[in-house]
Amino acid sequence: MNAHAYDICRAWYNGSYTTMAKPMKTLELHYLMIQFLIITVRLLSLFLDLTGENRSMKNYIDRLMIVLMDKFPEVLENCGSSA
Repeated sequence: MNAHAYDICRAWYNGSYTTMAKPMKTLELHYLMIQFLIITVRLLSLFLDLTGENRSMKNYIDRLMIVLMDKFPEVLENCGSSA
């Protein structure tokens, strides 16, 4: 192999090595950020689920109170005077 071809191969090899090393380092540096984003999305999803459950529970209690007021109005009227 002549000197010129050797220099070209050597430059290509060095360039390939550094090109290949940079994405790996970049992925390592961004791995924690990716984990953080995944955890954040999971927490947001859990929060939205709990918000939906809270809304459902509030609606259930509201409907239950309406039924109780219709069936037992005297209990609610006397509730304030018993204290």
